[in-house]
Amino acid sequence: MPYLFRMLIKPTTDACKHVSGNDYAMQIIRKQTGLCSDIAMRLLAISAAMKAQLICAVLLALVVALPAAAAEPLKLVYGEDYPPISYLENGKMTGIDIDVLEEALHKRMGVPLQHAFYPWARAQQVIQAGGADGFITQLTPARLAALVPGSAPILDIPQHAFTVKTHPALAALRRVNSLPGLAGYQVVTYIGNGWVKTHLQGLNVDYTLSLETTLRRLAALHGDVTVDNDFVVDYYSRRLGLAGQLEQLPLQIDSARFYLLIRKESPYAALMPRIDETLAQMRKDGTLQAIIRRYVPTYAQ
Repeated sequence: MPYLFRMLIKPTTDACKHVSGNDYAMQIIRKQTGLCSDIAMRLLAISAAMKAQLICAVLLALVVALPAAAAEPLKLVYGEDYPPISYLENGKMTGIDIDVLEEALHKRMGVPLQHAFYPWARAQQVIQAGGADGFITQLTPARLAALVPGSAPILDIPQHAFTVKTHPALAALRRVNSLPGLAGYQVVTYIGNGWVKTHLQGLNVDYTLSLETTLRRLAALHGDVTVDNDFVVDYYSRRLGLAGQLEQLPLQIDSARFYLLIRKESPYAALMPRIDETLAQMRKDGTLQAIIRRYVPTYAQ
């Protein structure tokens, strides 16, 4: 039944509750419309009730909006030298990770964001010290103990071993078909590579300050292999002019699965289910794949 009709036929005593002390207003309604006093009183009641509903709606909207307006931004940290995933280019923060989170969290969910880039080891220290809310990286037991992960990886990238084509043991390296097969070779990687630290324990690992330094050392035969995801090694080898010198070995060691992780103490940890839903929708509508292809034109998934 329409709201106006219900109000006109409900008992006069209910209507009077809204118009007590408003005889003057009722007289104006009767004079201008010619309605009887009972109907005029009910019309005045409708007006009062609608005003009350409007005020409540405005107040409710303000209450809902205040937390978002007053909230601290979700603070995210990234590795500053891990292209095409996250890196500084001409002083500007860019990369797959930042584009994905800007689309999912800021544009689609309205979450205020604050981005900061650091050397990767430093970025992890910032998280551990509580100086930021989250980052995108691979899962390790230590990270899972302190952070809430998304339900699915944002990126799932094949991870291979790489060497230099002029390596004297290239034929033997091509025959390696398992991680234990790398025993006896020197693995070169960069400080902060959590995957290597977790999965290559017991192997001969030499650490450098960055992936760029790692690949330069590998090209100079100051090490035998490095292990990293295909996106990053492909980007760096082209940027450093090493594309013709490095070789991806047949052994796919793993897939580099990068998850959004948020500190358990962060107020934004409670948003993770909604973030998961938003990222799933981005996969479904093709937005996530389009972002990746901006940086990796050959990406086909």
